Amino acid sequence: MAEWATRRRRAETISRQQLQKVPAARTIAQLLTTKRDHLSKAETVTDAGIEQSVPMLADAHALVGRFHAMIRKRGEIEFEPWIDESKRSLIGSFANGIAKDKGAVHG
Repeated sequence: MAEWATRRRRAETISRQQLQKVPAARTIAQLLTTKRDHLSKAETVTDAGIEQSVPMLADAHALVGRFHAMIRKRGEIEFEPWIDESKRSLIGSFANGIAKDKGAVHG
């Protein structure tokens, strides 16, 4: 238990140097696909910094969140507007793939 608490405490601390360091693409992708309430304090600060610096990533993050919600609720009503909006974003190739496989998505 003490080891877990130590690791968690270290994950919660973030230095000025870490804020200035650009995270790896894989880290950014992980942050943008993880629910915000599941991020550590340090990850939340990093996520906010990324979204502030690159607004298109904030838009992509919101679209991914809407996609997750749509899938969980089986929301067919939101599907077409989501596809249209997503095709014009950083997740356009993903949206195009989903649109091409529309039958499987709705079936």
